[in-house]
Amino acid sequence: MAALLRIIARRPVAAFMVIGLGAYFLTVAIPPIVNAQVLPFALPLHGVVGGVLGVGVGAFVVTGALAGRDGVVDWIRAADGGGVGACVGGRCSTRVPC
Repeated sequence: MAALLRIIARRPVAAFMVIGLGAYFLTVAIPPIVNAQVLPFALPLHGVVGGVLGVGVGAFVVTGALAGRDGVVDWIRAADGGGVGACVGGRCSTRVPC
């Protein structure tokens, strides 16, 4: 595992691209995801799921390889509390950048 983290730390952009494309290709290989669409926008579900998984997992792994556990914790804190709450329709659940 340590050797893999060293490889990712040496080439973070290439690792991010491989992880992102790998997650996308895995979602395209699952027939129920390929045949479904995101209802409001009529977009293919594999594009949405593959993109979100690829970017999320890629960012998480590359950050962990470069900055270790502290970097991942900082990344999660920044993603979670990076703004102020906005109330929409009586629910205050979304975040808007300050």
